[in-house]
Amino acid sequence: MCSPWDSVTEAHLAAALAVDKGNEAALVSWSFRASPDTFGHQRIAEVKYTLEGHESDVTYSVKCVGRGAGADECHALLFEKEYGFYEELAPAINTLLQETGQRSLRIPRCFTHARTETYEVMVLEDLTTRGFRAVDRRFGIDQAHATVAIQELARLHAASCLLQKRTEDKPLAQTYPFVGKEWTKAYKRGSESYEDILLKHVDLGVAMLEATSSRTRDITWLKEIRPKVWQMFLRQLESEEPFAVVCHGDGWSSNILFRYDSMDTPVEAIFVDLQQVRLASPATDIHALMAPNLTSSVRLQEHHSMMVAYLNTFRGVMEAGGAKIPFNLGSLESEYRDKTLYGFLSALIYIPLALQKGGGRIHPLSEEAGALIKDKEQVLEAVKKDRDMVPLLVGLLDEGEKFGLLA
Repeated sequence: MCSPWDSVTEAHLAAALAVDKGNEAALVSWSFRASPDTFGHQRIAEVKYTLEGHESDVTYSVKCVGRGAGADECHALLFEKEYGFYEELAPAINTLLQETGQRSLRIPRCFTHARTETYEVMVLEDLTTRGFRAVDRRFGIDQAHATVAIQELARLHAASCLLQKRTEDKPLAQTYPFVGKEWTKAYKRGSESYEDILLKHVDLGVAMLEATSSRTRDITWLKEIRPKVWQMFLRQLESEEPFAVVCHGDGWSSNILFRYDSMDTPVEAIFVDLQQVRLASPATDIHALMAPNLTSSVRLQEHHSMMVAYLNTFRGVMEAGGAKIPFNLGSLESEYRDKTLYGFLSALIYIPLALQKGGGRIHPLSEEAGALIKDKEQVLEAVKKDRDMVPLLVGLLDEGEKFGLLA
């Protein structure tokens, strides 16, 4: 059986090169670099080219997925979302931001996209060439990283809010249908649905707590919500004005790259893998950033300052566009509390991924992720060695209890 990667050709890289370097650039050769990525849909292409008599090198991030009979319909939808964002929504948002004297969103450039009945290819900017790099997700992110990241989320959310105000007679989901398509409802790998994934992670959470703690109430609560967790999750994705914005949808640390100053302080954050963009409450994105990536102490101690940083950035974008912010800190905090379950479930899915041997990148949508659930004993053994994992889970439960999560 042919791999979708067999469909990536010189023509795709040449098209990206022409957009990136100009039509005079001539591709000499290209090859895929060995990549640590285990998601299966992204590789780095190394390209040699000539321009004005000089030979140079450039690298691109290439994504590829199969289409048609037997292909993964969920990943086809994720591609539709990501390319739709780059091709349609981001240009509209950036035009609006530029018209109001603001900088564009920090996102990768998408140089080319090709789609046939059997495959789909995207060629994107390799952000490492601009000095952006990922953090080691085994250690989470600190307050400095979280703050620049939450400010970038606020810019996306506020800009989408401004865009909606410009076209109040037509909802964004009509103009950009892909943002209204919920990928978790379309997810299917074999006979497994996303509901099945949630159930397995609830079971794994119970097993982790039973093996390492005596928190009977937490264990009982997890067992009680298990039969209804899918419907509870879907309700968390429902949003109403003024809390209905375009969200990134997948803010765990592997999807955020940072650029640093000479003192190694993070000064810019850029979100990648915009394949789960959706219309939802901004609180879901804030939770997805804070719950899986921050330790309990950082999340609690710096919560107020980060929420204020978010609100101030959101307000700045709105006011530059001649509009008022549609909520205040009090109502945002209330919305954040209402979406606590979403943050907990996000963490419940991503926390075990940090237990992978050697810190390898395994995404819950990849085929390899199944091994994490199938071999529960292996995960529990890793939990015993990594004492930071269960306290992170317990901290989320303690925080959730304050917001009525365990009621």
